[in-house]
Amino acid sequence: MNVKKMNKPVMALSIVAAIALVGGGGAAAFAAGSASKNPTDQQVAGYNVTVEYPDGKLEAFDKDGNRVAAKPKESYAPKKLTTEEIVDRIKKHIEKGITVPQGYIDELPQQNLDAINESYRLKLQKSNRN
Repeated sequence: MNVKKMNKPVMALSIVAAIALVGGGGAAAFAAGSASKNPTDQQVAGYNVTVEYPDGKLEAFDKDGNRVAAKPKESYAPKKLTTEEIVDRIKKHIEKGITVPQGYIDELPQQNLDAINESYRLKLQKSNRN
């Protein structure tokens, strides 16, 4: 009987495969760890409490109770739509089959409203608010 000795090449191949698996797993774990880092060491900017006094003065405090510079809140007025934009939005609402907001109808001149009612066979009416 002739038995071939293959123990050494099989052993060497299994060691190389084990090292490759361990190395690949370590690289994947490192990549996953670096991708999910949270910036916990950075100080979070912002206020915890902002106080507005009746005279309009603003005072803000951080998480430790120290005073910080307070910025007034900005309020933006809604954009005033042109008649063409209102007509376009109303037509899109009608074509999609959803309710047209009453604010659009109230802002629209009567002649444009009559034209929309005539072309789509609707009875849109302005509210009685003046």
